[in-house]
Amino acid sequence: MLVIYIITSALTTDLKEQAQILAKQEKELMEAQKEKMRANLLRAVSHDLRTPLTGIIGNSDSYIDMEDKLSTEEKRHIIDNFQIHNFKKNQVFTIIEFVNGNLPCFVTISINAFLSNS
Repeated sequence: MLVIYIITSALTTDLKEQAQILAKQEKELMEAQKEKMRANLLRAVSHDLRTPLTGIIGNSDSYIDMEDKLSTEEKRHIIDNFQIHNFKKNQVFTIIEFVNGNLPCFVTISINAFLSNS
């Protein structure tokens, strides 16, 4: 009977150790996958952020350089473009904050709308 107890105890201890090792490996794998996703997101975001910022800079340069020569309609068009590019920039920042865990889950972003307007 003592032999059975010792064997059972040894097997239980071994199974607990294996479960702990497996849990640690799973956690490390999930962290690695999370880091890979963040790196991929940052690569994509850098492009998606440059696009609206370039639009804002280009429109502001045009507005400053040609303000006296622009009609009211052309000025309104440039200002509308400012707002569109600013909205896209804000969406990119919101996505970054969400991915970094700084926004609650109930914040929703229309990624399809963002991509279709890019």
